[in-house]
Amino acid sequence: MLNHRQTKIQFESLATLQAIQKQAYQMLIQSQVNQTDRRIVRLTLTTNGQETVQRSVRQVQANLKNFNQSHDLEKLTKQVETLSQQLAKIN
Repeated sequence: MLNHRQTKIQFESLATLQAIQKQAYQMLIQSQVNQTDRRIVRLTLTTNGQETVQRSVRQVQANLKNFNQSHDLEKLTKQVETLSQQLAKIN
């Protein structure tokens, strides 16, 4: 069970992550509220967001081209198994 200090540290970390997430969204996503129905908000990518998506797509495509299926898939499977075991220990 977590003590008070550990709980406080976790909440501070969560707040920091939320602030980072908010800044990232502001850089990547812009919102526009519908003037006739304020419950409707239109989200679009900013120019920076579009460039980020394009870079990500190019990186994924490059990774897929360089993917050595047998070796990398075996390595990935082992890593997933290790992570699963570690998560089981935590829970």
